[in-house]
Amino acid sequence: MRKNILFITESYHYAPSPNGNCVEKVARELVHQGDNVTVLTLKNQETKNNFECIDGVKVFRVNTYAEWKVLFGYFGINMISRSVSKIFKLLKNIFIPLHPFRSPGVLLNLYILGKRIIIDEQIDTIIAVYRDFETAMSGALLAKKYPRVWTMLYSLDAISGGVCSNQFVSEKTHIKKCQKWEKYFMDTFDVFCPMKSHRAVYDTTLYNKYRNKIKYLDIPNLLSDDYNYSINQDSTVNFVFTGMLTESNADCCFFSKNFKKYIETENAIFNIYGSISNGIKNTIKEMNLWNRTVFFSWEDCSGRTYKC
Repeated sequence: MRKNILFITESYHYAPSPNGNCVEKVARELVHQGDNVTVLTLKNQETKNNFECIDGVKVFRVNTYAEWKVLFGYFGINMISRSVSKIFKLLKNIFIPLHPFRSPGVLLNLYILGKRIIIDEQIDTIIAVYRDFETAMSGALLAKKYPRVWTMLYSLDAISGGVCSNQFVSEKTHIKKCQKWEKYFMDTFDVFCPMKSHRAVYDTTLYNKYRNKIKYLDIPNLLSDDYNYSINQDSTVNFVFTGMLTESNADCCFFSKNFKKYIETENAIFNIYGSISNGIKNTIKEMNLWNRTVFFSWEDCSGRTYKC
């Protein structure tokens, strides 16, 4: 049966975030299967069009957050735009009581346009993609407004396990608030889909009430070409991770187990540029991957790179 599906995400083609990249792959596959797919997202530095059709997917965009709008404005990225963007970020500290929401305006724009899309496109399925609370909350509000529509929240980041982006909000307060919103989302959406690597966050008694709604789901985001690396033993697949590996973000043991399984059949190494917790570092060492197939690098303030 043909579905009319609406994705709500903070990013989409062009120049998508990892979240937007996952949504794009799923959306294209759904179109290939014959479904009608619409995406509601934010404008970015590459695309400021209100509407366009990309590979059969109807893409609607609303204005992004004020600081990003300034930073990626029509005058490009320069010292002035960076300075004004930082001022906007500082001004947002007056909205600390609204934390973890960033912009009531973005939420309102997503909700208003979402209502129009649901009517015009006869939407019967809503998939809100979390990384921003605005995209998750607009999906929740639309779910309340249109109870006939089947709804799902797909979370590529553990909501209560994520890092707090506001330096004036304590980690304890951040986690407590996010856990409250997680329960609200689980109450509101028909299905809550976190990634398998976040199982440790949600397999607790805190979420026992919602056990039947939680469905772990990973969208493959690693595409391999047709080259057979096993033919040439001198060939190596190089993976690079830039960011932070800590227990608060995800179950990084999930990565270790999968990467170890991968290198049993392929010649590969994994490079980490950023930061890593001692717990994750010790886990990788215990699995005999440290400095053998997994390497950690960091850069000091002088720009020199070190390997560990």
